[in-house]
Amino acid sequence: EIPLLKDIKQDIETGKFILDNKGDFIIVEGMEALLQIVVKKLNDERGKWIIYSKEHGSRLYALNGKSSETVKMYAKQFIDQAIVDKVYISETKDLQIIKEKATYYTIEFTIVSIYGNKTIEYDIDSLF
Repeated sequence: EIPLLKDIKQDIETGKFILDNKGDFIIVEGMEALLQIVVKKLNDERGKWIIYSKEHGSRLYALNGKSSETVKMYAKQFIDQAIVDKVYISETKDLQIIKEKATYYTIEFTIVSIYGNKTIEYDIDSLF
């Protein structure tokens, strides 16, 4: 049996924890927790933080300034390395570039998870 995924609620844009009206942490579960963890892993540079394993994070930062062909070729691989764990997320699919401006890309892809499928938009250079 796979435990229910839990995480401390965060503002995904700023990374700051969201507290309840008493100043306590809020715990999110299931799909909401999974989506937070996915965004954190995609935003963190792979191997950068010593508090995480060397496998934590992504290499999407390496795609900054690259051509759309390079982004198409490597984005799925980098995303899969970062988030597909074969426990909570079994695969990603349908990756496409939906917005392209010079060195800035917005990609869209679907995660297939134990909580259902969810399509995510992600900006390649949003935090790097």
